[in-house]
Parts: sequence; C-alpha cells; structure tokens
Amino acid sequence: MEFFYLIEIFLILITFFIKDNQRKFIFYPLIVVLIITLSLRASPDEYSRYMLLSANNANQIFEGFPFSETIFRFIAFFSLKTPFPRFSIYFITYFLTFLSILKGLELYKLGLLSKILPICFFLSHQFLSLGYIAIRPGLANAITFWAISYLFTKNNFRGFLSLGIFGFFVHVQSFILLIIALCVYYSKGFALFKNRNILLAILLFLGSVFYYLRTNIEQFLIIIIGRFDYLFLTYMDYFKSDSYGYDISLFDSNILLAIALQFTVYVLYVLFNNNKNTAYSNCLKMILVYPVIIIFFSNISFFALRFASGLALFNLPIIGGFSSQIKSSFKNKKISFSLIVILSLSILLTFYNISITQRLSDFSFTKIDYFLPKK
Repeated sequence: MEFFYLIEIFLILITFFIKDNQRKFIFYPLIVVLIITLSLRASPDEYSRYMLLSANNANQIFEGFPFSETIFRFIAFFSLKTPFPRFSIYFITYFLTFLSILKGLELYKLGLLSKILPICFFLSHQFLSLGYIAIRPGLANAITFWAISYLFTKNNFRGFLSLGIFGFFVHVQSFILLIIALCVYYSKGFALFKNRNILLAILLFLGSVFYYLRTNIEQFLIIIIGRFDYLFLTYMDYFKSDSYGYDISLFDSNILLAIALQFTVYVLYVLFNNNKNTAYSNCLKMILVYPVIIIFFSNISFFALRFASGLALFNLPIIGGFSSQIKSSFKNKKISFSLIVILSLSILLTFYNISITQRLSDFSFTKIDYFLPKK
C-alpha cells in the first residue's frame, strides 16, 4: 500500500505540469481511485463497531442530540443498510472530505492548477496524520474548513453558519475551530493584530503563559465537556491508559516537525507573497494558532491533536496562492523558490509519514468479505 500511495501522490503532482484542458480528466479520476482503494481496506477499521453500537437503528441517530454527531451517525446508519457497510462508510466519508476541501479552496479563487499542490500537501501531511484512520473528525475538519472559508473570502455568515452546523453534527470538535475562526475574523478590527510580527509575538507569549496554567484549564474543560458528551470521559480514560497518547513531549520529532512546518509556511508567505488579500492573512493567523494550541495542551494529547488538527488545513489556501502565481511566469524567482520548498516539504512529509512513522503499516486487504460481523 505504501508504494501505491507514493505513486498516487506522484501522479497527482504530475498533473500540475500537463496542459490545462487535460488536467481535470486526470486529476479528479486519480482522487476517485485513491478514495476507492482506501475504502476497500479490511484494516485498520474503527467504524464497523461504531456502526453496530451507535447507528444500528434510526433512534440512535438522534440519541444525545444535539451532541450526538447526528449527521455522521446517519452516514453510518445508511452504510449499514448497504451490501458493503465497511466500504460504504469509508467511501462516503472520504468523498465528502475531498469535496469539502476542494470546494473550500475554490472560494479563494483558486483554479484547478492551484489545487494540485495543496491536495498533495494534504495527502502527505494532514490526511495521513488524522483523516486516514479518524474519518469522523477528519470529515468534520474538512467541512468546517469549507464553512470558515465562506467567512474569510465572502464575509458570508449564512454559508459559515450552515456548513459550520453541518460540521458540528459530524463531530463536536469542530465547535472549537469555529470559535477560533470567529476570533481571527474579528481581530482585523484591532490595529495591534495587523502587524504580523506583533501577532506572532503575542501568540507565542500567550502560549507560554497558558502552558503554566494548562492543568487547571484542562480540568475545567474535562468537567464541562463531560457534562454534555458522555462519550468524552470514555475517550479520556482511553488516552490516560495509552502511555504514548496522553502526554506530548514538545521535543518529540512529530511535534517539532509540525511546529517547524507552520513557521516555514509563515516565513514563505511573509517574505515572498505580495498578496494582501485579507482571506489569506486570516489563514496565516489560523496556522499560527496551531503551535500555540499544541504547546498549551501538551499535557493532554486528546485536546492538543483534536483542537489543533483543523487549523493545519489553512496551510492549503496559502500553498494554493503560491502555486497560482506560477501560471503567469516561471521567471519569478521568489515564487519558484517557494514552490520548490513546498514541493520538498510534501516529499519529505510523505516519506516521514510512510517510512518513519509508518502510517499505512496496518493497511490490509486480507478480509475481502467487507461485511460486518454478525451481532
């Protein structure tokens, strides 16, 4: 599977260099092939059990509403009624995930050419880090990214709220991402936040201060969230029992890489991108919040990874903004340098996730029945 995944990303990347009128006939089928292949897997599989326990009948769809993640339960309920439930839930979720990301990128006036590098970057980084296995929060992040893009690009609160609610009913973690986006959106009214360097200094300062207060705040959040979502405490018990999943070392290679990645994109944007579009500035602020949350919630990886994961998607419009400028001229050395760096990052991230952390090591086609086990 590792070899297939690498070839798939490579083929998608090649579409960046072919003729405009041929690109869409190759790019989109490649995405569909990837979705189908990943959906055929027998393992890892976390959602067969979910379908049987949480979406076995129509009444369960609304159980615990409005914190029941009703839309995802409906997807699970529908998948359970198909001949191949396991395939169906993965295929539907992946399809909606990629659709949401592509639609979100369109709002930044990015054509197909400018979507290719962001998608390659997504496949090498965020998809393998979260969406490949955790399809529910992965889909929620993608839909919420689409919702927030409506707010950033069109000042459209109707689209923002509609899609935001949709994302919330897929996974409740999207609520935090929506709140962060609103804070970023309204920060443009404060002159202090318009200076990028001052903003970066403020975020780092807040991250450092909150780091020392994190224990009290984390306990408060556990109590509040636990009152609304009874499954949350079960998740917390699981993470406490997992010595590799509860605490985050800020000097762990995964964390250092994630933080360095955000600062690399930040530096490239500040130094080489002359686009003064507010939407892109807001995306930049979103990715700067990412390391702050990682530092702040380093004591509980459940919070850190859940709350920060959606923020990483806002790298995609910035990368798309760089790649859109290559169409006008290859002679712009600054843009060319940025693209080389982004391409290198995508290659290194793909290699790191597949070869070092072995994200796809559990992938298996061994069980070709795709039916759920009997209750």
